Amino acid sequence: MSSVEQTAPTTLRIGAHIVGHAGEELIHIFALAMRHGITATELADNLYGFPTFSSDIKNMM
Repeated sequence: MSSVEQTAPTTLRIGAHIVGHAGEELIHIFALAMRHGITATELADNLYGFPTFSSDIKNMM
C-alpha cells in the first residue's frame, strides 16, 4: 500500500507513506525527490529497472 501526497503533478511532493513488501526500497526514491526538489512528473518520467519494485513508481503518481 502506498500514499503519495502532492498538490499537483508538476509541483513538489510533500510526503510519501509506503507499507508492505519492498517499502524500504521505494521510500528512499521519494526521500531523494523531496530533498532535491524533483517533481512528480520528473519522477514518473525517470527510467527504472524492470523487474524491480521501483518500476511501479509510475503507477503511484
